Amino acid sequence: MSQICECWGLTRKKVEEAVRTRHLRTPDEIYDHFQGVGCGVCIEDMEAIIASCEETTKG
Repeated sequence: MSQICECWGLTRKKVEEAVRTRHLRTPDEIYDHFQGVGCGVCIEDMEAIIASCEETTKG
């Protein structure tokens, strides 16, 4: 599994699942869902996951 958040130990799979099932659309919503805010290094990865999930649901 590819870990994207070192602060909270979040994997790409875990974030993708939350984005899809909870309809999360911003890194802040992801942070809120997992009840924490980290250093912010993973924001670009989270934005890419959100975009990827949106493309998958449109397609």
